[in-house]
Amino acid sequence: MRQTLFYIPSEIFGIPVFGFGLVLGLFLFFILASMIWRFAITRKLDSELFSYLILGVVISFVIAGVIPNILEPQGFPIRGYGVCLLCAILSAIGLAVWLGIRRGLSGDTVISLGFWVVICGILGTRIFYVIEYYPILEVRDKMTNELQLIPTLFNIVNIANGGLVVIGGIIGGATGGIIFAIRNKLNVLFILDIIVPTVMLGISIGRIGCFLNGCCFGAVCDLPWAVTFPELSPAHCCQIERGDTTYCGLKFRQITDRNKNTQLAIDKILPTYDGAADELKSGLRLRCIRGYNAKNEIETYSSPTLFDLFKTIAHFQHETPNRKIQFEFYDENNPQTKSTYSTLPQKSGVLPVHPTQIYSSIIALTLCGILLILGKINWFKIRNGAVSAAFLILYGTARFCIEIVRTDEEPFFNTGLTIAQNLSIILVAIGLILLIYVTIKKIDQNKI
Repeated sequence: MRQTLFYIPSEIFGIPVFGFGLVLGLFLFFILASMIWRFAITRKLDSELFSYLILGVVISFVIAGVIPNILEPQGFPIRGYGVCLLCAILSAIGLAVWLGIRRGLSGDTVISLGFWVVICGILGTRIFYVIEYYPILEVRDKMTNELQLIPTLFNIVNIANGGLVVIGGIIGGATGGIIFAIRNKLNVLFILDIIVPTVMLGISIGRIGCFLNGCCFGAVCDLPWAVTFPELSPAHCCQIERGDTTYCGLKFRQITDRNKNTQLAIDKILPTYDGAADELKSGLRLRCIRGYNAKNEIETYSSPTLFDLFKTIAHFQHETPNRKIQFEFYDENNPQTKSTYSTLPQKSGVLPVHPTQIYSSIIALTLCGILLILGKINWFKIRNGAVSAAFLILYGTARFCIEIVRTDEEPFFNTGLTIAQNLSIILVAIGLILLIYVTIKKIDQNKI
């Protein structure tokens, strides 16, 4: 995991680089020169010029409006995820150009198609994320609980804070390809057959970015190839939140009462831990934790949540790692009781997990190769949509299986399946219907 690769200075010789600075100026010059060059060749205002204009507006907004809000004291952070995402986009467009030229399309047409697919794909990933995780994006007044519209809208459009969902990108990218095909009077299924292998290549590279970012992690496991992410990484935070981690030989669970107040109770006592836990039993409620700080002063903390517990023990471990802390518990049925447990502060470790990002990357690259091979087989080659049908079936099946070993998403409604698994079933169903359609449909000699 390496979220930040390096930093770009925010100023060069006193001139701002981002916002309304050097980068925006150079980009606008490049876009304007490209549009003038295109118009000089075609002598008309076609859809490709319109695509350049859309790209210019979107990226200019990002450079001038989004990037200044994510600058850090060291400068502009170059994230591993962002680098992989850029490499994924460029590689996918390059493969699309190669495939398109082989199938009779011009390079300019395929590049224009790539712009539509990329822009709509990114919009799709964000829209899908907002739909799935809206509760954590909305901002409400702490006193009145009224929705704060402006901060909520900012969270929705602020991609800099993360939040891109692959399946939403596939839906959005396909929508962009369909719109492009209709506008340019091209066969929709023919265009989709060109897009789908490139999508798999892009996902394969993009998932490496997920690995560097630490997101999209798998379930806890003890396999030889399991990966242990750093402390307070997304995987570790999820393990804390779900009560998978242990503290000083104790495992806790978080309980919420009718008034939505939270408490911690002992869930399990590790028998192998060297601590004086003889008086403890499962179910005892945590009242407080006491310990000494670096100034030899006694501090007492109540820790009503698992994250509070982690922070409390981490604090004592940092202040006085060689002095014992004391847990105080009570019985729910008899609140006046008191049980204590003294031990050295030992905060939770990070548990190893399935590297599902690497699984996904390998699967996507394999599917890209399979789709490219299918595209050379005559049966698939003469039937527009056959490669797309294979993509929907294969990717939907693979994504459903990957979700089995991922724990970063909760079940969707009462289905017992994640939202990605539900959509995977839909993708497979659409793929089967499309495969039947292209099989029984009369072969169209005009493939494009």
